[in-house]
Amino acid sequence: MIRWQALAVFATALSMAGCGASPQNQTSGNNQPSTQTGSSTGSTSSSSNPPSSIIPAGAKTISDIQKLANWSSCSSNCAGEAGTDAVYSMESGIASPSLSGSAIKFNITGGTPWADALWWKQIGGNDAVTHFVYEMSYYLTNPAAAQALEFNVNQNAGGWRYEYATQCDIRGAGVWRIWDHSQMHWVATTAPCPTLTANTWNKLAWEFERTADHKVVWVAVTLNGQRSVIHQSFDAFTASGSGIDVAFQMDSDGGPTPWSVWVDNISLSEW
Repeated sequence: MIRWQALAVFATALSMAGCGASPQNQTSGNNQPSTQTGSSTGSTSSSSNPPSSIIPAGAKTISDIQKLANWSSCSSNCAGEAGTDAVYSMESGIASPSLSGSAIKFNITGGTPWADALWWKQIGGNDAVTHFVYEMSYYLTNPAAAQALEFNVNQNAGGWRYEYATQCDIRGAGVWRIWDHSQMHWVATTAPCPTLTANTWNKLAWEFERTADHKVVWVAVTLNGQRSVIHQSFDAFTASGSGIDVAFQMDSDGGPTPWSVWVDNISLSEW
């Protein structure tokens, strides 16, 4: 995830585009779950309600985001710690493995130890929307090379920036973590994100919302049919611009071992 100081590098572009990359990732030395602090509330519990059941009929859904052109990307201290730098690439229109017939493939093929790479896609903006469901399926051939995976939505609206940043802490505690921008660190939830099975599609859905008093709320996560209610919140922060983007990040091991992630059926519902 992007550092706040790195965000300044993109300040002109972001103020015009209204969006950009997500918060910075902590690499291996800092990759243990943080102690929960700040304004978070609630606890994690299981629920059988599918995320589709909460999307109202009038919601706007942007489907097949993986098919859209002109994704942005970065590495180094934009996506991780200063001094790390990935050799990375992206391929679109992948027919196999794929669910839709046109998946997107993200690669890290080298770089410094614990190197990360971040990709994001701007999808317009609407300051009136306050609820999101971010869905996709992903596939790995070598899960052992992954330190973590990050799935994020970012919104600039009304002079505030809302970063709905999440991390599957695969090689750490095996749980989902969420980003507390005020403290610039990850906070562990109890929602499970276990080691992945190779050559298997995993279906993910995150539910987010924001409040009138400028809180970023992680409502729930559903992974392979198991929904965990989180309902934790942290403060948004002031920022200019208006826009929404979705983001995905690969966090590598200490090699880094070359690895790839295929992502398909990316959608964002908003209302």
